Amino acid sequence: MSPTPRTANKTTTIITPANDGDVAIIAELAQRIWPVAYGPILSEEQISNLLGAIYNHDNLRNEMQGGHRFWLALADGVPVGFASAYLQDHVMWLRKLYVLPKAQGCGIGKQLLHRLYAAFPEAGEARLLVNTNNRPAQQFYERMGFCAIDEVPVKMGDFSFIDLVFSRALS
Repeated sequence: MSPTPRTANKTTTIITPANDGDVAIIAELAQRIWPVAYGPILSEEQISNLLGAIYNHDNLRNEMQGGHRFWLALADGVPVGFASAYLQDHVMWLRKLYVLPKAQGCGIGKQLLHRLYAAFPEAGEARLLVNTNNRPAQQFYERMGFCAIDEVPVKMGDFSFIDLVFSRALS
């Protein structure tokens, strides 16, 4: 699938598939995004531990080789966000969707979501997990048509959390 150009606020945004060669870009974006996104709800120790566990190059490559598909968002050619998802039993599981704070509010997250939906046409539902304390992310997904359907314990890195399961029908 070819990249999809979008123009908003005089910025051209392209959503393009990512591969093994892009893991350093994804990891660097996560290093810039996570402290801002999770600073209000996680300690510096937790953020550092989770970034090391989730965004190390080997883990990202293993996810890609295991069926997770990744995309990069480029604004005027500069990486500003990324997303990943995989398909399980006709459910598209959104695993990652992050946009740099300076690029938020421009529709890039929505563009990433729509690229994911198009990439998994056989999916009848989209699901994702959101930390119970991450109200900004919950509000974004609610605006995108998701609703919370469950609450589950999760283990990430060395820490345990409670996440909300969000769902959205795809038709």
